[in-house]
Amino acid sequence: MRVQTNSTPEIRLAREQDLNLLLELEIESFSGDRLSQRRLRHWITANNALLLCAFSSGNLAGCLLIIFRQNSRRARAYSLAVAKDYQRRGIAESLITEAYRRLMEIGRYQQIYLEVRQDNLAGIRLYEKLGFRQQTHLTGFYQDGSDAIRMEREL
Repeated sequence: MRVQTNSTPEIRLAREQDLNLLLELEIESFSGDRLSQRRLRHWITANNALLLCAFSSGNLAGCLLIIFRQNSRRARAYSLAVAKDYQRRGIAESLITEAYRRLMEIGRYQQIYLEVRQDNLAGIRLYEKLGFRQQTHLTGFYQDGSDAIRMEREL
């Protein structure tokens, strides 16, 4: 792997050898609703998902899981995590932009949607900056009973 020396992260699909790093990032990022090691392993090789990793200076800076159904025109941004040391450095935006590019390359998807915690104001602002629109309020969506907002964007 080539180590990046500038601020632009290297973004690539997750590999089996990334599994422990991905699990550590899940634990650091989420108190509940985490992806397990087993599910992460599944998504690394699944043909109905993109698990993108962002590396900066050789470290896992963030990841984004996009899930899609073969017979749907919509893709779902299922999970986005950015390591604490890399927050507010454009990692999330870079991951989402790369996901758009890859989904458009596949050519089958017209829309991407996601759920975000209602109290995650920074996340909501980021998604709005990237063209997402708030659609639906989801009561008790998360494991801890927190509400979510469903947002979507045309590709």
